[in-house]
Amino acid sequence: VKTKEQWLYADSIYYEKENDIGEGFGCVILIDTTQRIHYTGHYAYRNEREKKAIMFDQALLRQYEGQDTLYIHADTLKIASVKQLVKVPVKADSFNLQDTVVYRDTIDERSVINAYYGVKWKRNEMRGICDSMYYAEVDSLLKMYGSPAMWNDSSQITGDTIYVKNFDGKTEGFQV
Repeated sequence: VKTKEQWLYADSIYYEKENDIGEGFGCVILIDTTQRIHYTGHYAYRNEREKKAIMFDQALLRQYEGQDTLYIHADTLKIASVKQLVKVPVKADSFNLQDTVVYRDTIDERSVINAYYGVKWKRNEMRGICDSMYYAEVDSLLKMYGSPAMWNDSSQITGDTIYVKNFDGKTEGFQV
């Protein structure tokens, strides 16, 4: 099933065009071209109007960002596209007499990803495991819960909860 923004491939497909709802069973591949995300698993549900998707059973998400890719593997992946208020800088003085910047509010649509049960993820040189994870595209913040552990080539971090901040596809910082 192909729409303007999504492609759904599966062994079996149920699709309601009038409600923009699709389900895939068996070997499922869901491609979201606008968000540059590919999902695979054994069951998928996508509601285009609500901009929500869920993938079960060996779910894998690949989100492409520039030269980097975020991989998330879990039993269950829930993905939603949410509208958020974003402040965009605008110069206040067209003659630049004052170095003042004001912000204009705008609505931007970004992805939110929830992963549950046996989560494994990888991005650039970093990788991690945990029971549950939350990722918000708007601030590139990855939150790991339930016995989280994170590694790079030379270090390991563990804690009750780990927050990872990314910027331009690179890890900017983390907090345990």
